[in-house]
Amino acid sequence: MFGLLKHLGDAVAPADSNDEGYPNEDPVDQTLIELRRLPCLHTEGFPDCRLEALNLVLPPPPEAAGTYRSFVVIGDMCFLSGQLPFKEDGTLHKGKVSSSPQENEVDEEGGSAAARAAALTTLSLLKKELGTLNCVSRVVKVNGFINCSSDFEGHSKVMNGYTELLVDVFGDAGKPARSAIGVSSLPFNIPVEVEAIFQLSK
Repeated sequence: MFGLLKHLGDAVAPADSNDEGYPNEDPVDQTLIELRRLPCLHTEGFPDCRLEALNLVLPPPPEAAGTYRSFVVIGDMCFLSGQLPFKEDGTLHKGKVSSSPQENEVDEEGGSAAARAAALTTLSLLKKELGTLNCVSRVVKVNGFINCSSDFEGHSKVMNGYTELLVDVFGDAGKPARSAIGVSSLPFNIPVEVEAIFQLSK
């Protein structure tokens, strides 16, 4: 079980929080309450501080849209369901990725931008569930699904948009094992969907 260590430099509790400074909502389990109190073990700066320094704006955290959980913690491992490329206003990036994009399609650069947006969605969900990014010790594995034409070959470059943002926030600990897989379609005709596994600090 995780130790109950107080995070250095606790932020002021929001108005809708309890006496301990955590949101007034039922936690997934006792583990999450303890995770929110863990100190940062990163040697390259606090991820929360890096997020702010980069002036990154997170989209609203997504809610599960079916019979599944968006977020599951087992031991020190955190598993996220596939995350979609939401924009700041809550709308989605859309379009199949193509080497020669036609109407309602995007090029490699547009696919990479969508992957970056999916990374921001991932961070938004982590912040919602954990309360801080500082208890993430490593990004372990990322699986990226790219909605692309049959002749498209730039899958890895599209996924760089996702993993480069994680490295910006978590430093070298944000560089995961990774897969980039081309598929014929994705929900809502989005360019990418990304699932990820994180290790949390003990």
